[in-house]
Amino acid sequence: MNYYMWFVPKFSLAPDHAVHFLWDRWRAFFRLQHGYEFGIYESWRMRAVKRLSEMMHEIRNKGAPHGWIRDDLWDRLVEFWRQEDYKKLKQTNKKNRASEMGGSLHTGGSTTYEAMRERMALELGQPPTQSEVFARTHTRREDQLWVDRRSEDANGAFLEELKRLQTKHQAIIDTGGPEPPPIDEDAV
Repeated sequence: MNYYMWFVPKFSLAPDHAVHFLWDRWRAFFRLQHGYEFGIYESWRMRAVKRLSEMMHEIRNKGAPHGWIRDDLWDRLVEFWRQEDYKKLKQTNKKNRASEMGGSLHTGGSTTYEAMRERMALELGQPPTQSEVFARTHTRREDQLWVDRRSEDANGAFLEELKRLQTKHQAIIDTGGPEPPPIDEDAV
């Protein structure tokens, strides 16, 4: 059976029902020990992300669909790859890989950012803030020092911008203006 049934040019764009369907199909082949399912799911998801990326790269470079992609979905993929936004992202990623500064150091290992957020939410009893997740993944556990200067600078710039927005937010409230929407750290 062909499991590429949805337009999914990258895993992060996959609808939840598609991810659940694929997970359930994979999981049906195994008997998972109770208590380990979340870790196994995270491992499966990480491999699924990587495998889909490799498959898309392969067919994009080949320029022809494989038997596992319906013609209508292939046409949509080709159109997606021709979009300016996609081309810009591809160029940005290419530059980042070639950067002399190197990649960003982090302490999360192979754990995805979303998995780290979920873990921290369980630990904290509430969803973590953007800055809490960044600090957890960019500081050493043993001494809580930043893994590199770049991470420390990025955190400082983020906190400065957040403080500026909070000050502006409070000024609106203090002047009796309409209550502004809460500050979304993910948008900072």
